[in-house]
This record gives sequence, structure tokens and C-alpha cells, in this order.
Amino acid sequence: MVRLLRNERPDRNAPTIRACIMIGKVLKLSGMEADASNKDFVKVCLDILDSEISHRTKESATKVREDIIDGIKKSFYKEG
Repeated sequence: MVRLLRNERPDRNAPTIRACIMIGKVLKLSGMEADASNKDFVKVCLDILDSEISHRTKESATKVREDIIDGIKKSFYKEG
């Protein structure tokens, strides 16, 4: 998911591996599984990834959040 976001965004350095680690820690501590249909998982991803991306871009917060949600959907619901 994070790799997909990095590859599709103009600043290919964000989000970082730190975001992956933070998401993993939150999932482990909360006993939550990575599942795009789980609204809590999506909120965790939005909070962490938005903070990593927003300070590096001039894009609107809405656009960044839309990109993150699109990245989550693409990662979990692959076509084909």
C-alpha cells in the first residue's frame, strides 16, 4: 500500500518506512487486521499517511486524503 502511494505520487520519498512501522505497531497493539473494509484500519492509515505526506506537498488536504484512500483500495481490491 505504501509502495503504491510512493510510486503514484510526485514526491516519491513520502510516505516513508516510518509510516509502515507506525501502521504495523498500531495494528499489533490494537489487535486489528489490515482490511480495507475496516473503517478503523482506514482511519489509522489516513492519520499516519496523511501526516507523512501533507507536510511535503502543496496539494490540498482533501486531495492527499483521496490519494491515500485510492491507494488503500487499489492495494486490497486488485482487479483481475
